[in-house]
This record gives sequence, structure tokens and C-alpha cells, in this order.
Amino acid sequence: MLSSRYGMEKGRNKEGGREASAWRRDIYALCREGWFNDNMSRSLGNGKKMHFWSDVWLGGVSLRDRFRRLYDLSMLKELSVFYMC
Repeated sequence: MLSSRYGMEKGRNKEGGREASAWRRDIYALCREGWFNDNMSRSLGNGKKMHFWSDVWLGGVSLRDRFRRLYDLSMLKELSVFYMC
């Protein structure tokens, strides 16, 4: 529902800009400030919902940022951890 309203970018829902609700803008502000990273944790589970390159799932920084050259060479930029393994 969110992706149909706001669109997608790099496999994620877009922020929404002015069209977004106040609640949605607040959530994105918390994300930008790093509140979620400081106060919540994620469970990898089977890896189907975690993006291999863009999600921070190991060591506090995305693999895309840590291994930029490999990411640039990869032809599988949007796959999940599950499918990359």
C-alpha cells in the first residue's frame, strides 16, 4: 500500500515528501537521526526481507558502503541476503 502511494526507490518505499502524513514524516526523521539504529535491533531470520547490499545487517554499515568497488561490479544489487547466499 505504501509503495503504491509513495513509490519505490532502491527496493524501499520512498519518504513521501509533502504528500506524506505527519506520522510518516516523523518516522523518517527518526530514521535520519539514527534513533532506530541506536534503540532497536533487527533479526535476520531467513534473510528474505534483508537487502544484501543496502541494509545494515552486519557491523553497523551497509556492505554497499563498506565494499563500494564490489557493489559497483555486482550485477545483483537488489537481492536479499537469502538469495545472495
